[in-house]
Amino acid sequence: MYKLLLIVLFNTLLFGCSSIPQYGELFSNNHLSQVPKDKARLVIYKKGVNSTNDYAGAFIDILIDGNKTGGLAEGSFIIRDVTPSTHKVTAAMPFMSRPAHAMMLFKDMHIEKTFIANKIYFINYQIIAEPIVRGPYETYQEFNDVKFIEQAYKVAIEQLKSCRLLKGFEPLDWNKKY
Repeated sequence: MYKLLLIVLFNTLLFGCSSIPQYGELFSNNHLSQVPKDKARLVIYKKGVNSTNDYAGAFIDILIDGNKTGGLAEGSFIIRDVTPSTHKVTAAMPFMSRPAHAMMLFKDMHIEKTFIANKIYFINYQIIAEPIVRGPYETYQEFNDVKFIEQAYKVAIEQLKSCRLLKGFEPLDWNKKY
């Protein structure tokens, strides 16, 4: 009985700590219009290869100059307008969310860059993985690479077509001070 109670408690804690991301609208070119004067727009998104939300490494925190500005799940994006200057954009995965067999691939990643006013920048957190293998007793995914890279306009627009705004990080929150 004691073991059963511990198993139930453990499962409640385990599944209670994980959350399902809530998505908003699909990306459109409207998200690129109306960049505030004297600001640089960052479109930060998470679009991988064979990457899914139901596997380790699904959710990351985004920080600008050390301040948490949002989070990303697979197939989502956030938009931030920043003052033109040098900023450090960080993608950080909580340590306990990192897959044990690929711990070093999922270390914090940074882009430090001088962002110019009235320009739009696309930054992708990309997990490159093998397709999920479903065996008779377990599921497994091999991670080949994790990148946090600036993307060219055409590549980014193509990748963003299937991405959704992550709820809680809608346009009303875009213009926090960074």
